[in-house]
Amino acid sequence: MYIFIGETLMNESRLTTRFWLTALSATLGLCVLYPYLLDKGLDAAGLMWRIDRRAQFGESFGALTSILSGLACILITWALYLQRQELRAQQMHLKYANQVLEEQVNADRDQSYLQGLAALSRFHQKRAEMLERKGDSHGSEREWDEAMRHKHLLAEKIEKLSMKHRL
Repeated sequence: MYIFIGETLMNESRLTTRFWLTALSATLGLCVLYPYLLDKGLDAAGLMWRIDRRAQFGESFGALTSILSGLACILITWALYLQRQELRAQQMHLKYANQVLEEQVNADRDQSYLQGLAALSRFHQKRAEMLERKGDSHGSEREWDEAMRHKHLLAEKIEKLSMKHRL
């Protein structure tokens, strides 16, 4: 699932990168062609190469600065968009890492619990063996039954948790 999401973001990023590169190319092309297009436009309007025409041509570069300012806004917007995409990808990576870490912590906790139950079961087994060696002379039959009952209960718990852990 994680890889699929990453590939989707990567494909989406490629498409939007193409859009921004196209917008940037169009703007730069307009900046390069601007003087030529302005000159042809003035010629088409029938204006001669007089001083007022030269003044108009010089003033027209004010429009070029606004175009370049627009280009700067486009580039800033693009940079912000790319940062947002990168943050999204990082959040997904962190979410995935947290899930893996949580699963690992749960598995370790279950494993520790199982080990504790197994140790307790061994303790009750040894206690039952010790009581069995002493015999009935000390009134240990009830204690032996209790130790065996604890051992069997713990063995059942261990078996249930082991089955759950395998699934």
